[in-house]
Amino acid sequence: MEQTLSTTSKPIKFPGPDHPITIECNPNRVVISVAGHVIADTRDALTLREATYPPVQYVPRKDVDLALLERTDHATYCPYKGDCGYFSIPVGGKRSINAAWTYEEPYAAVAANQGLINVRSTTAEPKRRGRASSRRQSDRAAPRQVGISVNQVRTGSPIAYSKRSSSWGSCSLR
Repeated sequence: MEQTLSTTSKPIKFPGPDHPITIECNPNRVVISVAGHVIADTRDALTLREATYPPVQYVPRKDVDLALLERTDHATYCPYKGDCGYFSIPVGGKRSINAAWTYEEPYAAVAANQGLINVRSTTAEPKRRGRASSRRQSDRAAPRQVGISVNQVRTGSPIAYSKRSSSWGSCSLR
């Protein structure tokens, strides 16, 4: 289903069978680290599952070390979620430019994510094929890329969560 608002002229789409979006409280502790620095540590993460994309974790700002983030001018638009603003994580180098994002005023379908922060997960180094000796000299001299780690620490048996209830533990869907 698509609707266009005359004030913004941006298309607004609603989740449905062709593009499902669900948001659930994550019962696990989520720790996000970059270059050995803990960016976030929370038991109140929300997991957003959208269509065929991998699930992503949204973390309350109260559990994010905002001193390690820098707001950027980069912005994108999602017809399902709205306007998105970005942060870089300077301690992570080039791979951490625009690595975190937030929906300050998301559309109603994903209102639970309002103001929460997501950090893109990366691997510490790109996977390489073959032996190290087969790499070019310039590859060996290149500085090591810093990865972003998003880890879930299981805190007990998995618990099914339904959006019909309004909260799980201290996690609450708005």
